Amino acid sequence: MSTGIIGYGRIGAEHSRWIAEAGGVVTGVADVTAARREMATAAGFRAVESAEALLDDRGIDALLITTPTAMHYDQAMAALAAGKHVMVEKPMALDGNQARRMVEEADRRGLVLGVFHNRRWDVDYLTVVAAMRSGKLGKVWNVESRLGQFASCVGPAA
Repeated sequence: MSTGIIGYGRIGAEHSRWIAEAGGVVTGVADVTAARREMATAAGFRAVESAEALLDDRGIDALLITTPTAMHYDQAMAALAAGKHVMVEKPMALDGNQARRMVEEADRRGLVLGVFHNRRWDVDYLTVVAAMRSGKLGKVWNVESRLGQFASCVGPAA
């Protein structure tokens, strides 16, 4: 399966590495930022400024969308309309209605729509679940977890 990536910021670059490690092929990268396109080219990818170039590429089976959340809905709907399977970064959309329409569109077209990343298999989550199930914590009413990163705000791709 050939994959295109829309948005080559920190997480887009990480995804490209993960795809390669899994034996997948990244056929092209689209990003409006020149520095990010240069990074993608240096990594060995064909880099274009416009997502439309990837939508029109018949050699691309799936599109990974790693742009800001406000762009996910329009880009995913365009990718589905172009006949591409879609993996979109979390959160998948700005609200439940957009998310529902994305799911309905994928179902209508017989395409796969996935959301990355479910953290339920991370060791910290599994540790808390095990502690809760053991009863050691008593009755748990609420668990909140946050993950933050400063790295996405610095560097040549910012």
